[in-house]
Amino acid sequence: MPVLSVGSHGPVVHSLQSLLHNGVAEWGTDPGPIDGQFGPQTRASVEAFQGWGGVGVDGIVGEQTWDVSLHAMSATLETQVGLEFIVG
Repeated sequence: MPVLSVGSHGPVVHSLQSLLHNGVAEWGTDPGPIDGQFGPQTRASVEAFQGWGGVGVDGIVGEQTWDVSLHAMSATLETQVGLEFIVG
């Protein structure tokens, strides 16, 4: 999975934002518009998600963040956002 941070954009960011928006009741911070643009609101939501998931809080979606368990059917952020975004 790609490393995502402020300035990243595209379909994988859109999918990430959708998941973060759908789980806002769990981690408490909405990513803002679901527009495929990783901006400050998405970063704040990622930071809240990272705190909820017990990984380092840096606002960057890397390997540790992708591996956070969503506590549902052994799903992780990576499997829920979609493996179609794997970079070869």
